[in-house]
Amino acid sequence: MAFDISKIANIWGLFALVGLVFTILAIRVKGKTAMGINKMVPAALGALLVVGGVYQSAIFGNIPFGQINTIPATQSVIPQVPIQSSAAPPVQSVVNPDSLGPQQVVGGKICVPQSDGTNSLFTDVRNKLNASLGYLAATAAAESTGGNTLDSATTTGGATLSYLTLNVVPCQEGQIYVLASSGIGVASAKMTFSSFEPSSTYDIESANSHVLSVLVRDTGLNSISNMTSTGGTEGGTGMFVSGTGTADGTSYVKNQTMAAGDTFNHYLDYKVNGTAAVFGSFNQPDGTIFSFDSGTASKYSATSLSLQDQSGVGLTPVTCPPTIVSNRNAETCWSTRTLKSTDGEIRFKAALQADRADPAASDTQPRVCADEKVYFRDTNGKVAYDFFSSSGTNQGVYGTCIQYNNV
Repeated sequence: MAFDISKIANIWGLFALVGLVFTILAIRVKGKTAMGINKMVPAALGALLVVGGVYQSAIFGNIPFGQINTIPATQSVIPQVPIQSSAAPPVQSVVNPDSLGPQQVVGGKICVPQSDGTNSLFTDVRNKLNASLGYLAATAAAESTGGNTLDSATTTGGATLSYLTLNVVPCQEGQIYVLASSGIGVASAKMTFSSFEPSSTYDIESANSHVLSVLVRDTGLNSISNMTSTGGTEGGTGMFVSGTGTADGTSYVKNQTMAAGDTFNHYLDYKVNGTAAVFGSFNQPDGTIFSFDSGTASKYSATSLSLQDQSGVGLTPVTCPPTIVSNRNAETCWSTRTLKSTDGEIRFKAALQADRADPAASDTQPRVCADEKVYFRDTNGKVAYDFFSSSGTNQGVYGTCIQYNNV
């Protein structure tokens, strides 16, 4: 039997009553003493019993100081319910209990499947760079940790929210991938999911994607590139050049006269086309790669081009990925975060040196290409994060290259 703590309150209440009687009797004794003791001593002791008894009775009776105890002694104390944090997980939908199957324990976690053998992932793709077009239509694929496709469908685009429901096997964890569209469209993205609940909500951030344009400038910031394959001999009429989305764009640098040991100092300026778009998977630290092909190896080495970041986009030397080596003939590579139209004009300081011999016009001239890294479904049916497919097809928006020329 549980002990009723209110009984202690009753005992202290009895002490208070005894103390009150003791005090009254002590005061009523005639004279200053009672039984040889100053009568104020027992009166004070009685008063202490009164005060202490009342105070302790209030505590054990669960009454805040200064309030009257109106709680019956047999009533249990109601526990306090903590206030929910504003950083709560995604809101779960209200599920009819009749639609649920039996609970399971998988990997130490409780899993609640729906009776039809699937759980629901309510998914949308939010456009983070264009508030007027709040949501994007894109292919969303739920993949288990082991790389198996659980479900795939197209999200709803437009100004208002409308969830796509991905029906997946319960008790799974993995990623929801927003797959890159071919050409100008929606940037790829990803978000971790768990299907241990009957339903859960996933708001995946992304944006439109667009081509990357490039312009070469001399040290005086004059334009020295355009679309003329002969080397842009016009000079000063250079322009930003980009691909078409499904084909590479090539910007040809104005002809340079290079002798052995000479260095061509210049700037490479890039910008993302469109007013609200990105180049690369959304918000990724390695969304863009710049690769260098030295051309005729006897004239230029793999390290004959140097680049310096002038815009703070995180230009970092990296080992060239296999797909860039095989499709761009790359020897040296640099990576940056995903580039955004809101970055404006992005500038790299560049220096190309003929560090091995005197180049000739007939030589294969050096080349720099920029490509975006995206999530896509590869030829083996699996989702990959790369620049080209295993069959050599450029993914997402196509690249933009700079072709140097020498006379």
